[in-house]
Amino acid sequence: MSQRKSINERFWGKVSIAGENECWEWTASKFPHGYGSFNSGTFNTNRAHIISFIISGGILTKEKPCVLHHCDNPSCVNPKHLFAGSQKDNMHDMAIKGRHHLVTGENNSQAILTEHDVSIIRSLRGAYKNEDIGKIFGVCKSTISAIMRRETWNHV
Repeated sequence: MSQRKSINERFWGKVSIAGENECWEWTASKFPHGYGSFNSGTFNTNRAHIISFIISGGILTKEKPCVLHHCDNPSCVNPKHLFAGSQKDNMHDMAIKGRHHLVTGENNSQAILTEHDVSIIRSLRGAYKNEDIGKIFGVCKSTISAIMRRETWNHV
């Protein structure tokens, strides 16, 4: 009877290991954004780069619970390319590497209003209650209030 392979054997068997400082590509299934998917049956994650970090001795803490890539390659699981950081570190890293594309206004697929709607809403300030304006445009009064305070749609 054959023995089940260890997590390390199963994991590294799905990696194309290149040079010591090169990216080691995950060759098995991947999530839509390119991150590797691995079912370890042990860890609370199935993101391959996180499992690579942990099984290679990396430590995640309450202050640094995320695994980031120096190489900016989601498919890379080379432990030398991975480091622990906070969500703030992750967002900062993403921004300085040019991957942060905030979609605002009409370009946001969740948007109900248009820039034209927002202009009209602001022109109605004081003439109607925010609740009534919200009913006209199919949004709640808190959305109207945020528009009036320029907390949202501040580019209009």
